[in-house]
Amino acid sequence: MIRRPPRSTPKPSSAASDVYKRQLRSRISDQLTQRWEYMSRQRVRSELVDALIKANEFDLPESLVSEYLEGMRKEQQAHQHHHDHEHDHDHDHDHDDGKDEPTGEQRQAAVRSLKTYVLLEAVRKKAEIQVSSDDLEAHLQQRSQQLGIKLEELKRSPRADEFRKELEEDKIFEYLMDKADIQEESV
Repeated sequence: MIRRPPRSTPKPSSAASDVYKRQLRSRISDQLTQRWEYMSRQRVRSELVDALIKANEFDLPESLVSEYLEGMRKEQQAHQHHHDHEHDHDHDHDHDDGKDEPTGEQRQAAVRSLKTYVLLEAVRKKAEIQVSSDDLEAHLQQRSQQLGIKLEELKRSPRADEFRKELEEDKIFEYLMDKADIQEESV
């Protein structure tokens, strides 16, 4: 029996390992910073919406709220149905019959979403906020890089219209932030 010495895996040089660690730390730091900035923007947006709703109290037609809730319920059912059929199972369990009444929390969320839409649309019209084709092109270019997708694929995507709405909403909130008295808090 001939014994061979164990093969050793070449260890990276200490300098290469240090470079890798610095790059990793830098990427993690960048991702955390981006996430923190995103959460901060979302918080400011939420507070702006709360202030708008408080300053512009109005009631929504009950039929509009009911239709919205029904749409949410159907969307949830379709999502659940799709999820149920992604994997094999015997279907011996009960499925939602669609007669569940929305909870108070769901109703509040629906009212807030609808009021937000109405108020942001009013701001958009009053401020004459529009998305130019150049603005959209630049936004799609940025999103394609973030998502790692070719620009042309993104333009053909079924979500292309969502990106226009996203940019429009960003412009509305930019306008509102310029007009609002926002105080920064350090954390």
